[in-house]
Amino acid sequence: MERSVAASAALFFTFILFSNALAVGPQTQQLIDRICRQTEDYGFCDKTFKPHIPGQETDMQGLAQIALEQGLENDTDTLVFARRLAGQVTDEDLLDYIENCVYGYLEILGPFQDGLRALSEKNYSALVAGLRGAPQAHGSKCGAFAGGVPNPLDERNREMRILITMSLNAAYILSRERA
Repeated sequence: MERSVAASAALFFTFILFSNALAVGPQTQQLIDRICRQTEDYGFCDKTFKPHIPGQETDMQGLAQIALEQGLENDTDTLVFARRLAGQVTDEDLLDYIENCVYGYLEILGPFQDGLRALSEKNYSALVAGLRGAPQAHGSKCGAFAGGVPNPLDERNREMRILITMSLNAAYILSRERA
């Protein structure tokens, strides 16, 4: 019985600590809402920001950095995944699609890296300019797959679209507030 109570108490306190770690202050939540309401999946956007906010508050600069870093991480992880996948796929249409996507992900690596540099320099116009072509670069290479087999990159592509949108939204907000 004592173990059960102790285990329940430990679980309860772990839950409280974890839920508080994901809580953000009202001002930060308003900024997150401003970015995420313009994405195709508010929930994914919101959940992407919260674990990466130091403390409970950050500003738009901090949110832009999180979006760019998460975009870069997703891009890199997907590149590794797609390259491994290309070595295992036997369907020619799917292989062509995956190889095209690899080029798309390679194309947007630079804008994310340059975006982090521009953000650190508070050069928001360069940040916007660098990211502006990312949706088209990604979409033209990793758009819908019409083959007869399931697309193993579908969810990763969706997440990348959202991360690009998050980064662009934050960049536009920063550039407008600076002007």
